[in-house]
Order: sequence, then C-alpha cells, then structure tokens
Amino acid sequence: MNFSEVKSMPSESNLNKMFRRFGPLKEMETEVDRESSSARVVFKKSSDAEVACSSAEKFHIFGSTLVNYQLSYTPTLPCKASPVVITTQDHEMQLDLSAHDHEMQLDLSTHEHEMQLDLSTHDHEMQLDLSSLSSFEVNLV
Repeated sequence: MNFSEVKSMPSESNLNKMFRRFGPLKEMETEVDRESSSARVVFKKSSDAEVACSSAEKFHIFGSTLVNYQLSYTPTLPCKASPVVITTQDHEMQLDLSAHDHEMQLDLSTHEHEMQLDLSTHDHEMQLDLSSLSSFEVNLV
C-alpha cells in the first residue's frame, strides 16, 4: 500500500487489526515505512489478500486518504518431511529440501558437541548455533 499522506498512515498494530478480519495474517511481517509512505500486510492465503485488497479499495477503509493498493505474490515451496529428533552425539544429518529450481538443505551436523543448524539457500545464508542444547525436535510440514 502506498499512502498519499504520511500523517494518515496507521501503525502496524492497527493494520493487523484492520486486515485480520479478511483472514489469517503473518503479523510479524506487517511493515509500515513512513519514509516511503508505504505499508505491507502479509496474508497466509493469497485468496484472503485478494478479497482484502478489493474490499479496501471499494469501501475506502482509510477514509478520505488516497491509498494505492498492490498485490504481490510470494511463491511457497512444497516440502514434506517426517519429524526428526536430534541429540548431540557425533553424527551428521542432512535433509534435502530442494523443490523445482530452488535448492535448500537442512544441515544438522554435530561434531564434539558443537551443533550448527544451516538453513542456507543458494541466495541466502542462515546458520544457528545449537551447541548448548542437549536435544531438540525439528518438525517440517
């Protein structure tokens, strides 16, 4: 959403309240950027986002403030795996989460009680140090 007036922009909390009536949101991804006069609300389902966008335009939910609405679709990658229980014994475990042209591996390697969780993709790196945990469970759905 792009707002014509910065002073008329709602807070992230108010955006979540306004739009959650259309369906479940990923509330932690709601953003308000006053510098660019834009805001973003992320729905869990694209059909809910479509209804929210058309309703917001039709019923002028922000009153007289001019708002430009845009839908952006983020592809989701189908991935199914069984729950995995990991303990900190010296072993290596990798789970391949590749789908279509996206490659992702879940690396749960332990060496001498050092445990790293590597969720890197070809574009992004993300690693978590899990050394202090004696055990944990990973559920992928």
